[in-house]
Amino acid sequence: MRICLTHLGCKLNQAESERLARELVTAGHRLVESLEEADLHVLNTCTVTHQAARDSRKAAGRGARIRPGLRTVVTG
Repeated sequence: MRICLTHLGCKLNQAESERLARELVTAGHRLVESLEEADLHVLNTCTVTHQAARDSRKAAGRGARIRPGLRTVVTG
C-alpha cells in the first residue's frame, strides 16, 4: 500500500512519525510524498491548543479534497 505520512506538532510527534514510518516500511508498505500518489493518508497530530485542533481538522480533510475517496487515519 502507498502511504502518505504527515505530522503536525512537536518533536515528539516527529519522532513518533519516524518510528511509524520505519514500521510501515518493514511491513512492506511504500511511503510516498504526496496525497495524490497515496492509497492511505496517515496524519499524526496533536491538539493541545485550539489552533492545533483547527489545523488538524484542515489537514485531515485535505486528502478528500485532493483525492476523493482517499482514506485518512488520524493518530496522535
